[in-house]
Amino acid sequence: MRCQNELSAFGYVKDYDAVVRVASNGSETRFALEYERTPKAAQYYEELANSLAQERLVRCVLYLTPSCHLLNYVSRVARPAGRVWLDP
Repeated sequence: MRCQNELSAFGYVKDYDAVVRVASNGSETRFALEYERTPKAAQYYEELANSLAQERLVRCVLYLTPSCHLLNYVSRVARPAGRVWLDP
């Protein structure tokens, strides 16, 4: 994915950990997968939420964390940027 983003005009707004394609009953959807292992500065998540608002190649981003505490932090600091985040 990183190579595609850097070397082509067809790219995602972020180098996601994975892009998953799911097919069912003749239709297909695509979503990005991110696994956040450790917390980052609040500004990082604010900027991330703003850039994800520009994403057009996937329907949504599934953000996984190893704990409810980290998910709560990520959703709390990203929410002011106007994105929808699910609380744990």
